Amino acid sequence: MTRPMQRDRVTLPYLYYRLSRRLITRYRRISTQVIRIWYRFSRKAISHYRRLLTYFIKVRYRMVRILRFRYLRFLIFLIWRAWVGKVEGFEKIPRNEAALIVSNH
Repeated sequence: MTRPMQRDRVTLPYLYYRLSRRLITRYRRISTQVIRIWYRFSRKAISHYRRLLTYFIKVRYRMVRILRFRYLRFLIFLIWRAWVGKVEGFEKIPRNEAALIVSNH
């Protein structure tokens, strides 16, 4: 008399193996998602930092330009006063705005 075929019993090591494989695949999926999220975040942070840096460079350039023109205007007025001596209408030259220096002769 032969026994009917029985299913092989599922052993405990086999269950551990299956569980570990599932955990590994889930961990890989989660780790790739985390890497993708981190990559997006870092790209946004870098682009934001780049925008801020260009803005501050432009602001610094403007400030240097303004200070340079004020310094040059001050030097030109000092040289003009020393060279010409008395200047008529000197008080009419604006101090906070641009001015043209033109000689007639």
